Amino acid sequence: MLLLIAALAHAELPAPCGTAALHHQRERPGRVAYPTPPPDHKPTRDAISQTWPHMLETENFAIKWGNQGDISQADAQVLADAFETAWALEIDDMGFPEPVGASEYRFNVYIGDTDLLIPSANGNAGYFWYDEEGWPMVVMGADTSRRRGSAEVTAAHEFLHALQASVNTYQYDGAGDWWFEATASWVEEEAFPENSESAGLFFGFAFLPEVPVNYFSYPSSGAVDEFHQYGAFVFPRYIGDTYGRQIIVDSWLRADFDTRPLNELNRLLDDDISDVFFAFADTNATWDYDKGEHYKESLEIYDYLDNHRPSGRLDIDGGWVEPVDFWPETYGANYWEIEPTDLPARFDISGDSGPTWHASIVTRTGDSREIYDLDASSGFGLADVSGLDTVDEAWMVIAAADTTDRDAGWSYPYEVRMREQPEGIGVCGCSSGSSGGPWLLIAALLLSRRRASQPLRQQSRSAPYRRPHA
Repeated sequence: MLLLIAALAHAELPAPCGTAALHHQRERPGRVAYPTPPPDHKPTRDAISQTWPHMLETENFAIKWGNQGDISQADAQVLADAFETAWALEIDDMGFPEPVGASEYRFNVYIGDTDLLIPSANGNAGYFWYDEEGWPMVVMGADTSRRRGSAEVTAAHEFLHALQASVNTYQYDGAGDWWFEATASWVEEEAFPENSESAGLFFGFAFLPEVPVNYFSYPSSGAVDEFHQYGAFVFPRYIGDTYGRQIIVDSWLRADFDTRPLNELNRLLDDDISDVFFAFADTNATWDYDKGEHYKESLEIYDYLDNHRPSGRLDIDGGWVEPVDFWPETYGANYWEIEPTDLPARFDISGDSGPTWHASIVTRTGDSREIYDLDASSGFGLADVSGLDTVDEAWMVIAAADTTDRDAGWSYPYEVRMREQPEGIGVCGCSSGSSGGPWLLIAALLLSRRRASQPLRQQSRSAPYRRPHA
């Protein structure tokens, strides 16, 4: 799905998927009917040319390329094997229906820009679209096709786009567009779990945590937010790890036509989607995934890009603070880095009315993680935490979910503070994680209140890329 160029001072941004632009720019052509072949024979058809300088046929695919681009037979074989792996996983295992016509004829894959007749990849890693006769096809970038890692994940990604089109559940011009790319990026790791390039676009999500998880922007200028929907693969990754992979598949196969993915997930899951997102936000404080270290390493390549994490740093000085630039939007989060202290600390939040709030303290010591909830759904909460000088990292997570205003693009203000725990106030305490980490005291009374001298306000996001979708 990407072209990951490492070992550069300022690494070149990866080439994204080109499917989004085609959905936006082109009309799908009408499909030309072909005779049904015998059931024991799957021939190769083509709307562009009947002869090619090079063609490699497999059981289900025909890989076609020209004399330009320096594509070897071995490169084509790697690509063919990758598409067959994608077919076995996404159709045979997951149960997606075959692309239109693919049960009768081989599915065409063109290596772009290798012949005058072959469609151009237009600078993309690859894309799914339709040929002149309305049959589904994939066009792969030549650079992508010469690199095994890129070829594998791009094949899995673009082929799932073909299957998404055959399901026709969501529309790619509205509420579902982000889910097309998030799940196509998610399936890369499902198909090739050892491939290091499956997290190459993770920075688009990780660097903009305040942006809604269901945000989408058409790739055009190379801005960080244009990669958000690809990096959001971590959301279906979290859902699959927590509830099982079938939930992701069912979100396509069992959904009503033209529905909203978050609404569909809310229907399929046993838990409310807002609570699922809040738990997801906590997990992202320390990237607590099987390949979390790999995800974090992928971010180091792009450390020169605009990164909104952390939202700020908290220390024991006791002053009220708000994010330097960006409050969370609905289904977005802020992450405050907590400075170590040997003093018992009290954390307070005072949030604006409107959304459901979530606030927690997340700590990590080695492989052990502790999550402590401030019980701040109404926007007010506090917690007492000790032992912050004994952990490897500590974060305060602030997230918002407004189910009544999902498309408005509002950000939700709040203030937080970290201060020394006052003496003489009796509270009860509990720990939600494994033993040996910091201990938490949840206050029985919510003492934190908004300061009258600095009223909170709801702010509309003015930046042009803020366009959330449910």
